[in-house]
Amino acid sequence: MFLILSIAFCLTFPSVLTSNSLLVNNLSGVQYESRMLDAFKNSSKVDIIVKMRDTSGIDIPQNISSEQQDSLQYERKEFLDNTINKLLENLSDGDFQLKGRYISGKGFFGNTSKKGFYRLINNSDIDTIYLSRTLSIGTDSFVPITDGIANENK
Repeated sequence: MFLILSIAFCLTFPSVLTSNSLLVNNLSGVQYESRMLDAFKNSSKVDIIVKMRDTSGIDIPQNISSEQQDSLQYERKEFLDNTINKLLENLSDGDFQLKGRYISGKGFFGNTSKKGFYRLINNSDIDTIYLSRTLSIGTDSFVPITDGIANENK
């Protein structure tokens, strides 16, 4: 159960911030990790995750049918997809290289130059920019398996 919750948390939040990486706000209201600029000292391009700000104005009430909720979620996703498309059209391949999008429409990820990063943090349609990094999931307990059966008594 703990592992499932951990995986759900990691999939919901694109990045887990460490104690030495705080979010910084710029004048456009875009948040980004404080270690972002340090990453450009080591590389001309860095992998990032971009979370979009939902400016669709589409609220999805809980007291409507699931079909109506699905329809509103689809409208919100289309709005966010169009916003992302416009944003990406204004970035050159040298500034940003798209690697993928989130199915929900709430964000995308890719590889950016420092110039591309500055263009992104000045776009008010963006909520947060995270450094992309690999996470490992582990447990704090061990259950030996004997003959294919978990045995907690050993």
